[in-house]
Parts: sequence; structure tokens; C-alpha cells
Amino acid sequence: MTMRHARQQRRSRLRWFAAGLASTLVIAPLGAGAASSPENIHVGMATSFSNSSAQWAVIPMGHLRDTSNTFWQLMVRPFGQSRWSDATNFGVATNGGLSIASPGDDSLTVGTHASHLLRFSSLAQTRTSGLTWRSVPPVPSLANVASALAQSQDGSELALIGKAGTASVLAGNSHASTWRTLTTTRSFASQSVARSCQPLALTAVGESSAGALLGARCSYDGVVGLYAYEHNGWRALRVPVPTSLRARQFSVVATENERGTSWLLLAATSGHGAQLVAAWSNAPLAGWHVIVGPRLGRSTEVQSIGSNGAGLFALWGTGSGERASQVGLSGWRSVPPPPPGTQTLSYGPGNSVQALTVRNTLLRVFTLTSTNQWHGDQRMSVPLQFGSSQ
Repeated sequence: MTMRHARQQRRSRLRWFAAGLASTLVIAPLGAGAASSPENIHVGMATSFSNSSAQWAVIPMGHLRDTSNTFWQLMVRPFGQSRWSDATNFGVATNGGLSIASPGDDSLTVGTHASHLLRFSSLAQTRTSGLTWRSVPPVPSLANVASALAQSQDGSELALIGKAGTASVLAGNSHASTWRTLTTTRSFASQSVARSCQPLALTAVGESSAGALLGARCSYDGVVGLYAYEHNGWRALRVPVPTSLRARQFSVVATENERGTSWLLLAATSGHGAQLVAAWSNAPLAGWHVIVGPRLGRSTEVQSIGSNGAGLFALWGTGSGERASQVGLSGWRSVPPPPPGTQTLSYGPGNSVQALTVRNTLLRVFTLTSTNQWHGDQRMSVPLQFGSSQ
């Protein structure tokens, strides 16, 4: 894994965070039109990435088996500093989770997911690595998916809102006060452009060199539902499916843009479990390259997905602990098993890899050494207001 200083990168960032097991994305086709009955794959929404000013991570803390006492925290490590700090100071309850987006500069937009009596998603922006925040117009409840927010260099934004199977895509601008509906699940499924997929759900939004991207969960086997918005309409993008996976159903789990290279994380599901698949392109309208990744067991939960500076990483749980793998242009490779309680990984600067672990209110940060051992570097107690959401 390599990662240049983020100030030299021109990336369009998209990141997400949703509540724990109760708010994970379930990748499981629910309708007719498929030849198989895929196993459920749960995708947790802890993550990490970098923009031009800092490294960011979102992790759940508190009592993780109790959603009322799970608090999603936004952690930040500004470039030039060695320690992480808590940037969750935008004044809104975070039990439902967080989604964030950045065009790659020093700005960051964060959205809270609805929980309990909250029925909308407030949005806030920072250009000071989380020291100060300003409120921006809210949106209806963000969808509990990985890629629920996106933002481009010109300030245009996308938001995926609503519940699985009935979600809508909104378009707005960070400088304006209104959002407009681009499409809904029902409307999109009725269009000819979606005929080969017959989407069961809209699962991701993103930004790329081709403009706005929309990902879906398809009814039909062997089809990747990926679309670009251009000239007031949607265009289907062809992502090739390997012969070995043509009997599986695909979901677009996450989108990413790394220095002009667009990345997708796909889940290919069947009755035997799931397989992670990465796809990348320097020209999304022209074609995509597919890299088949690790197989996951039945009912596996993917705890975290994020950026490794040159592609993506995924962290998932097994009966014997956490496992992780990363993917770049040269393919997938495994990461040494991270410490117990790891919620996400963080890459950079340079070849540095860190694991952020959580036990109740305690955050510990471990760094992967040159001998592939995890060394503890930081301990931080985060004050949480237990019972405040009950």
C-alpha cells in the first residue's frame, strides 16, 4: 500500500457511517427474477479516508449491542500530527450513524442518520479539521447504506434517502438551500435503462469524472447495476462480470474516487455466501476492470470499508476474529489480522497502517510495524452520555 501526501491528491471523496447491527445494509435480493436465494451479507459502516487536510475515521463507541447507547464518533488526525482526536462536536445525536462527503479539498460535510424521534438528517460542514462547523440545509432521513452522500469539486451534492427498496436520490449544492429529486426506486426501476438489472434497491451514490453515479442491487443474476447521470437522464455503465460469478446477484456497496480513478466495491451473493469484488476505471463511460476478491462465509458481517490511498480496504469478522484485505490496481492482498475490537483501519501517510479499536469508551490505536506486528501507540477515553437517547 502506498499513499502520497493528501495535499498532492485531487480526489472526490465519499464516505458513510450508519448505525450498528440494527442499521446495516442487508445485501439480499427479496423479489422474483433470480435463479438463486443469496445469503444475507451485513455491511457495517465504520470507515476511514483522507482529504487534503487530515485523516478521518468514523467508529461506533459505547455499548455496541445497544443501539440507544451506541455513539458514532468522528475522529480526525490533521496532517503533521501523530495523535487522533474527537471531532464529534456538531451538536446532534449520533446514535443513528454518520455519513460524510468531501471533494478532496479541506472541506468535509457530515450528515447524521435518523434515530429514535429524529426523522431527518441534519448536515454540517467544516474547513477547519472539525474545530468549527456550520449548518447547511437538512435532508430527509439518509439511507442506511455505505455511500449515502457525495460531493464534487464544484459543490454539487448527492444524497440517497429513505429505506431500502423505497429510497430516493436528491441533488443539491452546498451553496444553495434546496434539494431536488433526481429519481426514486420505483421511478428508476420503470425506466428502460434499468431493464437488464430490474433493481430491487438503490444502494449507493457517488461522484466521478463522468459525473454523478448511482448503484443498485439487481434482481437478475450476473448484472452490475451502475448508472451515470448526464443531460437530465441516466445512462447504464457496463461492468463486466467474470464467468465464475455469472450465477450470482450483485450489489454496488460503495463508490470511491482516488486521484481520478473511480472504484467500486461490489458484493456477489449466492446461497453459499458472498464474494467481494472490486472494479476500477479511469474512464467510467468507456469501461471497467474487475478484480475478484475474498470469499466470505455465510452471514458474514463486513464491519468496515474505506480507502487505502490507492484503492479500497475491507474489514470483516469471523469466528476467530477480524480479517482484512486491501485492493489496488495490482489486485487484492490480505492484511495481518488486526487486534481484537478493531472497528476500522486507517492508511497513511506513506506506508503507515493503523487499527482503531474500541472497548466501551476507550479508543486504542495500533500501528502495523515493518515486521507485520501491531504496536499500541495511543489510548484515549471518549466521554459518552449513556442514556441520553432513551
